[in-house]
Amino acid sequence: AEEGEGVIVVLRNYDTARDIVQRIQDYKWHGVDDQVPKREGHQDDDLRTIGVGAQILSDLGVRKMRVMSAPKHLHALAGFELEVVEFVSTE
Repeated sequence: AEEGEGVIVVLRNYDTARDIVQRIQDYKWHGVDDQVPKREGHQDDDLRTIGVGAQILSDLGVRKMRVMSAPKHLHALAGFELEVVEFVSTE
């Protein structure tokens, strides 16, 4: 897909739909990023969530992507033929 198109996958979210839309609008207009605090003891849940999200992206035909987050190693994505080509700073 061309730049300007995208996919948002929300899994295990604790925000309301209105909060999610507001965060997207804040990012689009102001570059604001409210970091979600890390939860201790949830690494297995986080890895499972990444796997589910990767499967959804793969099923949607996503292959190469720019990710709106701080850089992190996501080795499991290769198994879904997904590649992060850039981490986009939200600052």
